[in-house]
Parts: sequence; structure tokens; C-alpha cells
Amino acid sequence: MFCGDTLAVHDVFGLLGPSANYFCRICQISRDEFHSNPSSESDLRNREWYDKHLEAVQSKLISPKECGLKLSGCILNELSYFHITDNFNLDGMHDLAEGVVPLALQLVMAHYYKRKDLKINIQFINNRIKTFAYGYTDRHNKPSANFTHGMLTNPNKHKLKQTSAQILLLLRSFPFLFGHIVPPDCEMMVMVGHLINIVRIVFSPVVSQHLIYQLQEHLYYFEQTFFSTFQRRINKMHHLKHYALCIQKSGAMKQYNCMQFEQTNKVAKNQASTCKNFKNICHSLAKRQCTRMILNILDNPFCDKLVFTSVKIVVRNKCLSASLLEPTIEHVHVPKTAIMNGIEFRTNGVVALSRHDDNVFPAYGVIKEILIIDGKMHFLLELVETVCYNEFYEAYEVNTLHDNELFSSDSCFTHTVFSFWSPYGCLKKYVSRRFYNRDY
Repeated sequence: MFCGDTLAVHDVFGLLGPSANYFCRICQISRDEFHSNPSSESDLRNREWYDKHLEAVQSKLISPKECGLKLSGCILNELSYFHITDNFNLDGMHDLAEGVVPLALQLVMAHYYKRKDLKINIQFINNRIKTFAYGYTDRHNKPSANFTHGMLTNPNKHKLKQTSAQILLLLRSFPFLFGHIVPPDCEMMVMVGHLINIVRIVFSPVVSQHLIYQLQEHLYYFEQTFFSTFQRRINKMHHLKHYALCIQKSGAMKQYNCMQFEQTNKVAKNQASTCKNFKNICHSLAKRQCTRMILNILDNPFCDKLVFTSVKIVVRNKCLSASLLEPTIEHVHVPKTAIMNGIEFRTNGVVALSRHDDNVFPAYGVIKEILIIDGKMHFLLELVETVCYNEFYEAYEVNTLHDNELFSSDSCFTHTVFSFWSPYGCLKKYVSRRFYNRDY
């Protein structure tokens, strides 16, 4: 598999740039076809099509702009088990987090901003973004409250200034931030809901035929509203049509998006920005990065990496979990926080349970205490009842049950910790999921 942003992939694959007439590396659609009918589909590119058109380009029977292939071709095609037409991979980070999502949110926000009956201004928008309680887990990715008049009155010239992680968080929280100012059946908010589900499926680590059907359904309704309301056409909107095929061919797209790669490069970027030695800087930084990767591999125990902070030895009857512990246990270790594979767990964080009592909705629990018993991490959880799935907020409505149970870390999904969200002026609690752990 080869993964990268559109410009880089086209360059490596020997394709004309994304601004060319034939801009898609998956199918043969032309720009004129896409603009005249954005929902149209075209034949896929395959080896036979590629060889035929590359030979025609190199023989000067046709020009590169007539098929989108450069004269040079792609040297990667000389590999035994790789061909660019078999690389069914699109990058969710650049297509969604840096493409479709910021564009859609900006246009929807501009639509609300221009409606006089809603009476919203820039100060109101920035204040809602700034004061919303995102929770401890998302504290590093809070969207910047930097909306301007130009962003909402002239979206063609002024883009949103948010990182990929900030955009994804802004998308999930969008109904919570602005849902109270629009009617419950607002078409724009329904469109945002479809986009939330598209992102959730694309970034999910699980794959199933049912989720693929859901993805196609959400894409259909999202495109219907977007193309009928807005006159914007970007390449990445077309890329979305191929995600279902890419998942069928290559598995979950989460494993191929560039977000993890860019996080890995962050250290080198920071070093480059502060480096005072400009002699062979690229070689030096690449060597450092390779050395760091080797050390990480050598130090990797190939099991869960667990780190505890401020661990106290507590007598059994002095801890909150006393009534749930075996009578033979005299002392337990109670850490203040626990970090498993980079995910921090602390009291009042919300975790998802791997059990599903009704097999319909996911189950959650609020961490009341973290314990280490026989070297294994356990949570004392206040159980949470999942009431329903709210399609307006695209989140699960929950109630705390005030019943405590002790769970081992194996009984919980340890990929993330959630926080309760509440809409403006409402006391109900919701859990907004980033992606799916299983097929609901």
C-alpha cells in the first residue's frame, strides 16, 4: 500500500496534478463530468487501461492531459506485487479532516450567519466554541475560537484555520454548539449528522459489510443536500464515492490515513524549526528519526505498555472498592492516573465496556477508582445506562445508575476515554463516539 496526500501520490504515481482534467487516481472521470453531475460514476482504472494509455502517451498518439498520465510512468509498477491501479487507498486525513469537513462546516456556518432570523454574530460563534465543556480527553484538540466575518461572508477566499484534530472535534461537537439556535428538522444540521457518521465509519478500526452499506447511505444523503445547496465542487468530494470500494478492497481505512505519519514527523519538524546548524539538515534529521524508531522497536516489549503515577498502598477497607474485593486481599495499590499505550485514565473519565447487555447500545462506566491487583489494572466503575441514540446530536443519551462494579481493563475498551457532553441549556448527558469498536 502507498499512502499520502493527493499531490504527493500523483507525483510518485506519475500522474498529472490534482488540477488536471483527469484528477482521480481510482476512476476515469473527467473534471467536466464531475462538475456537470457530481454524483456520476465512471469506469475504474485497471492495468489494461493504464498500459494502453501510457503506451499511447509515450508514442505521442495522445497527450498526457487526455488521460492524466505522465510520460515517465511510475517506477513502483516494476515491483512484483504492486501496481498503482491496485492501490485502493485514499487518505481520510487529507480528504476529510483537511478537505470536505472544514469546507462543509464553513458553508453551513456561513448559511446560518447570513440568516437574519437566527441573529447570530461572530462573537456568539466564537464564545460558544470557547466555552463549551469538551472534557479532559479532548482538551488538547479544542477548536480555536478564531472565526472572522470574512470566513463566513466570503468562504472562497478565507478558509478555516484549524488543525485536522481540531476540525474533527469541531464536527462532532457542532450539533451541541449550535443545535439550540436552529429548528429540530434543520436540513443543514441533518447534513452535518450524515458527515459525522461518514467520518466515524472511515476512521473506525472495524470493518463489516453492514458498516459499508451505512457509509454508502450517509454519503448519498450528504451529497444530495450539499450539491443541491452549495455550488462548491472539490476533488475530495469525488474521492468520497470510492471509500466503500477502498474498504472492501483494503480493509479499514484508519490504518492507512496520514495522521499517524504526521505525528511521527512532528519531532523532526520541531527540531528543524529550532536548529541552528544548517549543514546537511535533512540527512541529520532523517538519521535521528531512524535511530529513534530502532530504539523504540528494541525497547518494545510487544505487550500493553502500562505506566502508573502517584501509586499509594491502601488497606482494603479504606478504598472505595472494599466491598467488591476478595476478603483475602489485605492491601491494594491505588494510582492517581494510569496510562495504557498512551491513553490516560483518571477518575471521572468515561470508558466503554466490551459487554453489551441489550446487544443494541454500547455500555459505559464512570471511573471512580483505579486499582492494581496482582499486577493487573482494574476500574471501579459507576455504571451508565444508555437510554437511546439521538440522531440530532449523533450521540448516545445516557444516565448514571449509581451502581458500582469492579471491572478488569480487559473488560473495557482501552483505546480512548470519553467525557459527558451536554447541549446548551440542557442537563441531559451524551456520549459522542469518535468511531466504532463493533458493528452496531
